[in-house]
Amino acid sequence: PKISSFLSSVLGVPCTLARFPASFASRHAKAHLSTSNSKTSTLLAFSNESPVLCISRMSVNALNKTIKAKGGTPVPASTFRANIVVSQPLHLPPGTETPYVEDSWTSLAITDKRGSAGQQNDGSKADFKVLGKCRRCHMLCVDQQTAETRQEPFVTLAKTRREDGKVWFGVHLALSKGEKRGWVRVGDRVTAMRLSY
Repeated sequence: PKISSFLSSVLGVPCTLARFPASFASRHAKAHLSTSNSKTSTLLAFSNESPVLCISRMSVNALNKTIKAKGGTPVPASTFRANIVVSQPLHLPPGTETPYVEDSWTSLAITDKRGSAGQQNDGSKADFKVLGKCRRCHMLCVDQQTAETRQEPFVTLAKTRREDGKVWFGVHLALSKGEKRGWVRVGDRVTAMRLSY
């Protein structure tokens, strides 16, 4: 009661702190998140679509280029509410971006910028499997600072990123099997495994 009272007073709404027991049988990931590299369903613990949402800065840049070409206002990466935003390596020259490359990812290894992918160390790495692409809705059009509604970026996404009647942007991730934790920091190195065509 003491903690619930504190949270309620700080947030200004009635709150109750709830515990999600580790032994509880959590629900499975939604069907559209079953990737071609995995036929088994992923267990989710107290999360919406997935534990982690990842987007690439290259995809945001490409989308904003299209929005600006139509006379619209570009949107910040924060619009997509991603936990991880991956950028292109700095040594690559401008104009060589590969937008929407995350659609082909099967897994990610995120390591300390001084380390190498897959190394065994004190926890300065995190290995993720890609669960699938992220379906998008009109919530992207609500400005997080002002709560005002706008048309972008959903209008442009609906024209450029529609597949099977749904709009996609970014990918869902979960820690790889056997991984209990991992550390991710700004500036870490990202190594992606991709589907081979």
